[in-house]
Amino acid sequence: ISLPGKTMPAFVYANAGDYAYALVMLDTSSVDWLEHHIGDVHEDFLRAMLWGSIWDLVREAKLAPSRFISAAARVLPAETDEQIAAGLLSRVSRATESMLSAAQRDSLLPSLERTLRAGADDTARTYGIRKAHLDAYIAVASTPAALSALDSLLDRPSAAGAPLRAPTRWALVTALVERGYFTAERRLDAETTRDSTSEGKRRAFVAAAARPLTRTKDEYFARYFADKNLNEDWATASLRAFNAPRQSGMTMRYLAPALDTLRWIQQNRRIFFLGSWLSAFMDGQTSSDAEAIVSQWLARHHDAPRDLREKILQAEDELRRTVRIRKTFAGGAGVEARASGILPR
Repeated sequence: ISLPGKTMPAFVYANAGDYAYALVMLDTSSVDWLEHHIGDVHEDFLRAMLWGSIWDLVREAKLAPSRFISAAARVLPAETDEQIAAGLLSRVSRATESMLSAAQRDSLLPSLERTLRAGADDTARTYGIRKAHLDAYIAVASTPAALSALDSLLDRPSAAGAPLRAPTRWALVTALVERGYFTAERRLDAETTRDSTSEGKRRAFVAAAARPLTRTKDEYFARYFADKNLNEDWATASLRAFNAPRQSGMTMRYLAPALDTLRWIQQNRRIFFLGSWLSAFMDGQTSSDAEAIVSQWLARHHDAPRDLREKILQAEDELRRTVRIRKTFAGGAGVEARASGILPR
């Protein structure tokens, strides 16, 4: 940008005020400044839009997800808007779970876990911000120290400045089960005994779906169709745990069968179940092999109804983006050297 006779602005944003229906792609200089100074943008609405545009760069494989996570971690301790903090933490969780290579995740996790735990424990923050940090901490915690901390939280009466109630307790148990922590089965049994309500039974069913065991996945996948007494809400709630991104190598073999069942689902489940089913099985995958399975299925079923193909393509979009991001920034010759900047358009 050239502004003769004027001082170069710190950043340029083409849609300030949100007057246009536009996808605004920030230029390199703007991102360079914003990643270290976005907290200096005091207008909440503009700051939220800027974070959205930075995230769009990640989704377009123009900005390394590791760089987004690092930028977010730097500013989260000072973020005061609950909606911005919650949205930012949700994106950090998604990027950490699905968009990083194992090596990148291992490198970033210790620092990120400390940031999230500190935000949850900070008594100077509002409950909404503390709870958002706690939720993100539960979502990403994977190091031995963090898993031990999750386990110990179940022995405490409160977390993030509020009593530790059933939804958060079950989220902790599900995380321990999903990650195969050594106390997981004991904690699952104890929580099932502790919470004998109908909602507790539903949450126990969800937590068990997260077991990183092939026999568990086989049993659940069969039950989704063979068990006529299985509550559809229970089935829907368990799909995310069944398809945990950390277990994508184990669950990829269910992707084609999941697509093969779509006609049956259309005929036997409520209208919204199909979207939940597709999103869960697509979002739980991160590899080009999984993307190829979907493409091959669509090629073999070229006569599938248009509405069904469109639903598949819509759900597949997140998988395609994830694969593209990982190819660009998590592997390949010369990629890591460019991962610290925005790739040219």
